[in-house]
Amino acid sequence: MGDDGVGPYVLEGLREKHPEWDFLELQTPGYSILSYLQDKKKLILIDAADFGGKPGEVKRVKKEQVCSIKESSSLDLHGADILSVLEKSSSWGIHIEDVLIYCIQIESLIPCTPLSLSVQKAAKQVITSIEKDMESF
Repeated sequence: MGDDGVGPYVLEGLREKHPEWDFLELQTPGYSILSYLQDKKKLILIDAADFGGKPGEVKRVKKEQVCSIKESSSLDLHGADILSVLEKSSSWGIHIEDVLIYCIQIESLIPCTPLSLSVQKAAKQVITSIEKDMESF
């Protein structure tokens, strides 16, 4: 899994510290995520990314600041990425007020390897930052 496993790594750290919070590991959600989002007003997403930064660099952005570059078919119910789903969610009557996205720059995607040290360090910083974000949520 390599650094692509940073999302689940962060979630596990948050689950251990905050079992009262609501978590969902998406992997490849497609439109099946809509039923989960039905009553949510705020959402924090965490994912590995390759945005050309330094390994372990973190970008914290609002949904409005990013767009999906994935081509998806309107018939592809399972392959749509989360940004595409969120963009179309209002047409299903789902209105999420705040979406905050944490993108962590990968160093390595070598399968069956642990997170790189730079991404592990970034993940710990993201956990702390999300805890602060939750104070305002």
